[in-house]
Amino acid sequence: MAEYPSPAQIIRLIEERGRDGRQLLFDLDVPDKIVRLCSAMELAHSAHVRRVLCNLLASLADPTALPCLLARLSDPDPEVCAAAADGVGNSAYGHDIPEGLRTDLGKKLSDLATNRANPVPVRTGSLYALGLMRYRPGLPLLIKSLNSDVPAERWASAEALSHVGDPEVIIALRARRQQEDDERVNRYIDIALAALTNADS
Repeated sequence: MAEYPSPAQIIRLIEERGRDGRQLLFDLDVPDKIVRLCSAMELAHSAHVRRVLCNLLASLADPTALPCLLARLSDPDPEVCAAAADGVGNSAYGHDIPEGLRTDLGKKLSDLATNRANPVPVRTGSLYALGLMRYRPGLPLLIKSLNSDVPAERWASAEALSHVGDPEVIIALRARRQQEDDERVNRYIDIALAALTNADS
């Protein structure tokens, strides 16, 4: 394919060629790639296509995709929302994000994470994205979620906190470690503590 496909062609590639179509889109290298993928996501009626596009943007990890991923955080399909949260975390990680956009993303992710009506993957994906963004206003939420009654939320919070260098984080993780009885959560707490203590040394 000599030129990058149009948004409508992108949708057809995903619908008709599945993983092969996704891989083709991932491999193609053109300057306006993210713009076209985001345009396709706006046009797509299929939740499956929107989810695949969010996953593709997560793999590309390009911060210019953040505005369209922010819009997908309000998608009516929860699987798309969860994929968009993953995309936000990956695309924001290690990048300087304009303050207004960072605030909008952080507030929306915080709302998704605290709404118990949302499925667990939406809540955990949002928690982890807050950590990858190093969104400091979300720190109290991440620490509070260490004590959630849902193990997946506890390990997502521990993993998220490993990206936030703050003495308060280490104290909270150590306190949770003393009372945690879930093996997987403890593993994530140990990983987070190792990452944070190594960063301080």
